[in-house]
Amino acid sequence: MRTIPAFLPAVAVAVLVTACGSGDNSTEAREKQLEEYAREHGVNADIELDGDGQVTIQQNVAGGSVTTGQDLSVPDDFPTDVAIYPGMKIMSSAATPGGYMLQGQAAASGEAVAGFFGSEMARQGWRDESPQAPAGLPMTSLRFAKDQRTTGINLIPDGDRVTIQIMITPSG
Repeated sequence: MRTIPAFLPAVAVAVLVTACGSGDNSTEAREKQLEEYAREHGVNADIELDGDGQVTIQQNVAGGSVTTGQDLSVPDDFPTDVAIYPGMKIMSSAATPGGYMLQGQAAASGEAVAGFFGSEMARQGWRDESPQAPAGLPMTSLRFAKDQRTTGINLIPDGDRVTIQIMITPSG
């Protein structure tokens, strides 16, 4: 059974408040309003708005943390031996006990991004265990293994861009 991630109510209200405004239009007032809304829905989140209207949500969930926003930085504790596509605009990151997840987009073809990950992950000592892709499937799934870890990379084309999902989990 699939469930809606806990941060989605906070994201929805962030978009609405950013678009519609409130009586007190200060950044701090909007952040407080969004955090109160999230708390009312059982979500403990730290919400930050920048001057351009960008919303960043930091949430601690089940021993990990989730951050959503636009053009985020790679987390400081993200494994340095996992390749990141150059120019990838990170929209969310999550850290869980033993694992990590990044999701973003890049202005590139799925084939170019798949080629990059194939060569860069091998250069970092990862073993390619990618499954054979069924014919006609638009998404590309890559899988790499190293040191009791597995990295799954999904590439989903979207016009002249590709969505990139990187998931690192313990294995074995």
